[in-house]
Amino acid sequence: MSAFANHATDIVIDTRTGRIENAAVHEKLALTLMRIIVTILRPFHLFGMSYAARLVRKILPSQKSIKFVLADDSVMRVDYCDAYWMCLIVPNHVYEPVMLNFLKAFIDTPYAFIDGGANHGYWSVLASSKAFGSH
Repeated sequence: MSAFANHATDIVIDTRTGRIENAAVHEKLALTLMRIIVTILRPFHLFGMSYAARLVRKILPSQKSIKFVLADDSVMRVDYCDAYWMCLIVPNHVYEPVMLNFLKAFIDTPYAFIDGGANHGYWSVLASSKAFGSH
C-alpha cells in the first residue's frame, strides 16, 4: 500500500453523487463491487466488510489512494478499498448521524473542535468546512 505518495493519481469519489473519477477499469469494477457490498451489508452494520475489502483489494489491486469529496471544500484521503471508510462509497451515506446533527446544531456558534481519537479526521474535516461553519 502506498502512503499517499502521489496525490495526482488518487481516485476521486464524490460522496454526495457517487461519481468516481481517475479510476482505471479494474478500479471502477472494484469500487462498484464495494458499493454493492456496502449496500448489502448495511442492514448488518457492515459486518464482514473487512473481509470483503481485503478480497476486492487482492483480486483487483491498485497502488492509488482514494480521495473522498465530503463537501465542496472538504476532502479526506484513505487507502484503496479501505475496509472502514468504504461505507462512504454509497452516495449520501450518513456516517454517525448523531455527530452530524450535533455539528449542524452549532454551525453559527463559535467553538474549537478536538477530534480525539481520530484516525483520519473525518469530523475535523467536516467541522472546518464552510457547510459546517468553518470551525
